[in-house]
Amino acid sequence: MLILLLSLAGLVVPAYPASNYGPSAPVAPGSSSVHGLGWIPEEIPQEARVRPVTATALPSHFDWRQKDGYNWVTPVKDQGGCGSCVAFAAVATTEGQFQITYNMPSWNLDLSEQHLFSCGGGRCGLGWTISEALNRLKNSGTPDEACYPYQSGDGRNRPCSGGCADWRSRAYKIVSWSWLMDDPGAIEAALVNGPVVSAFSVYEDFFDFFDQTPTGVYRHTYGQYVGGHAVTIVGYDSVGQYWIIKNSWGTGWGDNGYFKMGFHEPAGDPYQIEDEAASVVARPRPNAPPTISELTPSKPSPQPVGTTVTWTCSASDPEGDSILYKFMVRKGSGVWFIAQDWSTASTWSATPSVAGTYSVACRVRDGKHAGASGYDAVKIVSGYVITWPSQSQAASTVINSTRLVSSFC
Repeated sequence: MLILLLSLAGLVVPAYPASNYGPSAPVAPGSSSVHGLGWIPEEIPQEARVRPVTATALPSHFDWRQKDGYNWVTPVKDQGGCGSCVAFAAVATTEGQFQITYNMPSWNLDLSEQHLFSCGGGRCGLGWTISEALNRLKNSGTPDEACYPYQSGDGRNRPCSGGCADWRSRAYKIVSWSWLMDDPGAIEAALVNGPVVSAFSVYEDFFDFFDQTPTGVYRHTYGQYVGGHAVTIVGYDSVGQYWIIKNSWGTGWGDNGYFKMGFHEPAGDPYQIEDEAASVVARPRPNAPPTISELTPSKPSPQPVGTTVTWTCSASDPEGDSILYKFMVRKGSGVWFIAQDWSTASTWSATPSVAGTYSVACRVRDGKHAGASGYDAVKIVSGYVITWPSQSQAASTVINSTRLVSSFC
């Protein structure tokens, strides 16, 4: 049986209507003339599996294409006539996980399946295992699609050397991955954190069903075993007892490239959709510091002594983290003094009592990731003039530079 599974793993199956099991069948728009499979099953000990823990009750319906009003899943692709489904499923899962981790649903990260498959040991006529693909993503990663565009849709293998020379600096890696417990509850719990890569045995009725009912829920009823196929689970419905799955056969197949499959399918097969499901953890995004767009006074220069001026420091943080502000001031080319120490206040007001030419500085740092000292950005406005109301007042007051600055503050 193992020999049979390995020999069929990389089989490609013609796209055919229910009445025509043959290569001369018409091709659906957006799809290739053949639908590659390519998953090689593995034996996974129960002790190697994990059950994710959730702090809240799981929803009865969940779909990463409709989470918080956004589609977090990258576009459907087409593996063509190569048994590279594992690479496509692993990449689709990784792309989605990065977009979720980085909180960037519109990113449309596009990673190279060809690099992952060719450099990781996959072969069109044989297929690949999920563990090999995920280990490759963990240890070496895969670069962007432009580095090594997919070329094996014609069923031919491509060398690892066919991609860009600087792929290492362009590679995206996962931090870790885990086999999930082989039951719907564990996979549902994992799905609320990101897509899940999985696989199942394919039978003849799988093709017939989606030719006739592209939006229906597949449940195996008849036909011969055809091969193994890896996919990406992006959602579930616990009431309807089905998974929402992203395929790699183009947008012309199934429901715009997606399909629904019942829990524990194909029924009676030792390799059901839940048996080889795995979740991945994307490498966290390096924290991006806040930036300052402008530092503006409430009144233009010059202003007379005794006028209250409010300075506004306009800053933003790419991740939406809180921002800490620090205002400093100096007269002429003197020493900088702290006017307002680190706080969440983005404004500072002063009523200067001494004439002169002043510089005001605003420093900002990330309120969530800030260290004990230092700052992320600074903006300085120089040449702000405070004048005496009359020359007699100016001549009657003598103040040192420290007094001048502190009186401004």
